Amino acid sequence: MRGGHSIRHRRYLLGGASEEILGAALKGKRHRALIATKATFRGGDGANDVGSSRHHLIRACEASLKRFGTDYIDLYFVHGFDAITPVDETLRALDDLITAGKIGYIGASNFSGWHLMKALATSAKQGLARYVAYQGYYSLVGRDYEWELMPLSLD
Repeated sequence: MRGGHSIRHRRYLLGGASEEILGAALKGKRHRALIATKATFRGGDGANDVGSSRHHLIRACEASLKRFGTDYIDLYFVHGFDAITPVDETLRALDDLITAGKIGYIGASNFSGWHLMKALATSAKQGLARYVAYQGYYSLVGRDYEWELMPLSLD
């Protein structure tokens, strides 16, 4: 055991169990909560179980909806920039999920300033949903956020 959790326990939590637990806790009270979750990182052993491709994002969203026991997610984060998938493919998939009512808003997590700006410019150029929230590492030790991401967010 490392960090207080067995490997089996950590796999269980990473395998979507936290969404199942939250869904059970919100049963009958879903309207009183805002749900946020993430996609992009590996969700299985297959070649398409990782990344920000249309295939992976839509399937990951559907799986999260099922685990939460709800028909919509309020804020859906892309957990990291996928340099292999074209930005417009990722944004089109997210825009389609919004149009279908499966997610309300989209956010970016752990993007660099230029990755986020590229995505925002693509959204504006193609009329697609844009990231409205950002989650990234920021602490007294790691203050890189102040250089590009904070000014970008303020703008």
